[in-house]
Amino acid sequence: LGILAATASGAQFRNMAQSLAIALKESDKPAMNFSSIHREAAIEALDIFAAENIPVMGSPRRLAAAMVNPQERIPIARRPHELESS
Repeated sequence: LGILAATASGAQFRNMAQSLAIALKESDKPAMNFSSIHREAAIEALDIFAAENIPVMGSPRRLAAAMVNPQERIPIARRPHELESS
């Protein structure tokens, strides 16, 4: 299941993350998410995804690639521009 939550943030994104985490506990299907929002605007949701091991991709292309080949999963924290600033 690929979720395109490109511009979701704040309480809306947190509620979506909580709902997805609950739903996935009753399913054996894998799920991942795409978000282009910076971490500061989505801390609660991204923390939920991390706690539930739901990958968050930094682009729709990465999400699609990861759905085809799970080895392509590159979490949002490893986006190239973030690696350069570390």
